[in-house]
Amino acid sequence: MNGQDWLSIVQTIGVPTVVAGASFWFIRYMFDAAAKERHEFLNQDMENDNKIFELAEMSAQAINNMSRALDANTKSLDLLTVTLRENKK
Repeated sequence: MNGQDWLSIVQTIGVPTVVAGASFWFIRYMFDAAAKERHEFLNQDMENDNKIFELAEMSAQAINNMSRALDANTKSLDLLTVTLRENKK
């Protein structure tokens, strides 16, 4: 469409109608862009949540491993103490 065709359309249907149509198109465009951005944000947010859950799970495993090691160390120290006390007698 050339400029003359656009001018003919504006003269036929009126300036307010053209402005209203352009406004509705712009609103729809902005709505779609915001929805796309929100979708991308939610996907990124879910990825971050998954990373946090993995980190929390790994931290819990590390704490459990440290607890087991501390228990084993405590048992060995108790055994050493008992052995040393027996050897003193």
